Amino acid sequence: MVICGHDPVTRALIRKLQAHGIPFVIATARYEEALRLEEEDGMRVVFGDPSEAEVLQKLRVETARCVIANLGDTENTNIILTVRALCRTQIVTLVDEPENAQFLRLAGANQVIPLKKILGRYLATRATTQGALAHVLDSFGKLLIAELPVHGTPFVGLSLAEARIRERTGLAVVGVWDRGSFAIPDRDTVLSDGTVMVVVGTREHLEALERLTGENAGEDLVLILGHGRIGCSAAAFLDSRPVPFILIDRAANPDCTEHIAIIGDATSRTILKGAAIDQAKGLIVTTNDDGANIFFTLACRHLNPHIRIVARANREANVDELYAAGADFVVSYASVGANILMNILENKESVFLSEGMQVFRYAVPASLDGKTIASARIRSLTGSTVIALERAGQEEPTILPDPDAVLSQDMILILIGSPEQEARCRETLH
Repeated sequence: MVICGHDPVTRALIRKLQAHGIPFVIATARYEEALRLEEEDGMRVVFGDPSEAEVLQKLRVETARCVIANLGDTENTNIILTVRALCRTQIVTLVDEPENAQFLRLAGANQVIPLKKILGRYLATRATTQGALAHVLDSFGKLLIAELPVHGTPFVGLSLAEARIRERTGLAVVGVWDRGSFAIPDRDTVLSDGTVMVVVGTREHLEALERLTGENAGEDLVLILGHGRIGCSAAAFLDSRPVPFILIDRAANPDCTEHIAIIGDATSRTILKGAAIDQAKGLIVTTNDDGANIFFTLACRHLNPHIRIVARANREANVDELYAAGADFVVSYASVGANILMNILENKESVFLSEGMQVFRYAVPASLDGKTIASARIRSLTGSTVIALERAGQEEPTILPDPDAVLSQDMILILIGSPEQEARCRETLH
């Protein structure tokens, strides 16, 4: 692997590469950074401009598994063009401005990741308190994976067995979040006021759930602290729902012509009260300063104990501090980026949902041929949940198959679980 640019995302990726035994080298044009990474962190580093052909040739870029371009959009474009003039090695690049993605593809990138746009979407999805359709995290054909805050629903205080969500809506509850902790539920799992359910089903199933909860967008108000690229992306996502929101930043964003922010310091109680912090149901904390994000989270939790707080962590080391300050969800910029990159590098047919959860495929092995889903004990053995079955020649997958469905070797299991559960699945089911 040739990595151009070192930041929290590539640092998190490097840990994954090391764990998988994948060799890498970092190329940097900054001498002090090269020395620090080599002497303090013990990494393989080459000092040189990665957009120069001579540097890439000395790195034997033509034999590399992949080149990761993680500098600015213009620098990444130069790197991509230089690599393409030398070889056909796979190139994956991150992009700051989503509108620049087309130019990076034209230059020759195989994959372009608008990470800040993706992160803004995740933050916005989790900040609202309305029904499950507003919280669709991702899709897998007609299969939708969504989250639903239990707060304000008829399910508060009930066990899953008592709530009868599967029987009443057709949805499967495959996970529950509680202040950043993800768990696989069972019939006796109690849905508290702070619980967030992860549900799987079709749009029709989610609409049935909406009718049960009866919440609508007009009842929501979300504050966004920080009007940078991620805050702007979160605002655009809420706008498309539509969910009312208020942006606050110390300075206007000259690159955004679609949203107008309140200009002021969010550390001021007057500014926050003027922005209706006491009436807001959701808060997105998205500055690029983790110290400020921790302070904002703590202050806003004090001003509105029931607000739903979703915070951005720029460094993985600060995730725990944000939860301690009162965040309901913390989305790590570094971890999200590293997980997306790793999925691309491993050619995984998986959908990345959030930290600790993903959808993946697994071919039915010979040992499960002829068994039912229930008798295969996939969930008890691996922790992952079967959410669909694909069969050769079948146009659409069978969504949320019955536990009595019989498995055969011409089928593909579609499962949801953590990366650890996916690994357990591949170790156990063969």
